[in-house]
This record gives sequence, C-alpha cells and structure tokens, in this order.
Amino acid sequence: MLVFASVAVLVIMFVAIFGGIVYWIIVSQKGRRAEKQELTLGLGFHPVEESGGGLASEIIRLHGRGFHQRLQVRNLCKRGEGECDVYLFDLWDSSSASTDPLAENGVAVVSGRLNLTRFSIFPKVPGSGKLASAANRLWRRLEAGDQATIPVGDGSRFNQEYFLAGDIEGAVRKAMTDEVLERIGAKLYRQIEGDRNMFTYDRIILDPSAQNSKEIQVQERVAEALEVFGLLRSSG
Repeated sequence: MLVFASVAVLVIMFVAIFGGIVYWIIVSQKGRRAEKQELTLGLGFHPVEESGGGLASEIIRLHGRGFHQRLQVRNLCKRGEGECDVYLFDLWDSSSASTDPLAENGVAVVSGRLNLTRFSIFPKVPGSGKLASAANRLWRRLEAGDQATIPVGDGSRFNQEYFLAGDIEGAVRKAMTDEVLERIGAKLYRQIEGDRNMFTYDRIILDPSAQNSKEIQVQERVAEALEVFGLLRSSG
C-alpha cells in the first residue's frame, strides 16, 4: 500500500511538473508573438499570409543547404518602399531539435528593378593560420553549396572578410563590381543571398548583450538592406 501511494505521488508530481513546463512554453510563445507583432507594426510592417506563397519558397530555396533540412518561413511581414517591397521573416528548421530559429528578423527585398544571377555573400571565419584556413575551407563548402567560389582581389577589404559565390561568375561580377563589394565589405558579419528579383539580408550578431534594443537592430538591418538594394539596382 505504501509503495502504491509513493508511486501515485511520483506520478502526480511528474504530471504537475510536465504541465507546468507546457504552460510556461505556451505563455512564453504567446509573449514572443505579442512582442514581435508590436515590433513589426511599430516599424510599419504588416503580416502577410503565413505561407507567403512563392516568396516563402524562394526564401527557402536561397537558404537551403540540404543536409535533410526542413525549412519553414514564419512571421512574414511586408512594408512597401516605393521601388521595392521589404519583408521581415523568421527561418526555422523543423528537422532540428533546436528551439532557436536559423534566422530571426531576416530581411528580404523584392523589386522589378533587380535582375540578379544567383549569388551568395557570407562572412569568413575570423583569424589566421592553419586552423582558420581549414575552418574557412569547410565553411566555404557548406555555405556555397553547388555554387562556385568567385575570386576577389586579395588586397580588398571584402576579400579579407567575405566569400563571394555564384552560379555564373561573369553575370555575378556584372552586378558585384569592385565598388559594390567594397561598400558591402565595409560592414562586418553580413550574409546576403540573391537571385532574379530578390535578395535576403541578415546580420550575424556575435554578442547580443552588447547590441541596442531589438527594434533598433531591426531598423538598422532594414536600412542596410535598402542600401544594398540601391547598390544592386544602380549597378544592374
């Protein structure tokens, strides 16, 4: 009888703890959704259909790297900017056990003024020596995917900080002139994926505790994406 009572108490404790965890997760998710909605509306963005239709598929195509990923675009919001439309999005990998998104408040810019050939710009692993070189070789293969790495002048700031990859080198370099690459290379830890009439822009934050508020971070990211749009539009 005593054993039965002990087991019953343990079961009740387990159910109570499990229920408390589920309740905490639900409340936290609701809080994050409310916070995100307040942020996006405050910046002039409005939610669009959750799936995003073709746009969500294009974002996934640009960011997909294989490895059995199951990418999903969530929290898609839109703001018109005259010559382009700007979107905010979160990118998740449902095949991963991680509770963090692959990209949060990423920016996508869509415009008929863009005519891009598939390209990727992603940061190099900082450092020098054999270990950094080996890490960058692996990182380049993972991030470039099927794209070829496009050489950039050894002495340039861009070459020190970034890789450039693309499907067709001549067509990519038509848009990615030395001037454009140097302007992009002046800002550290950015990632840009582009093709046809759109590109996505993300800033990799290494030390979130040292950053401004999330609202200011998103404002800065959108402003930087629009600056890139101006460079690619004028050079295309």
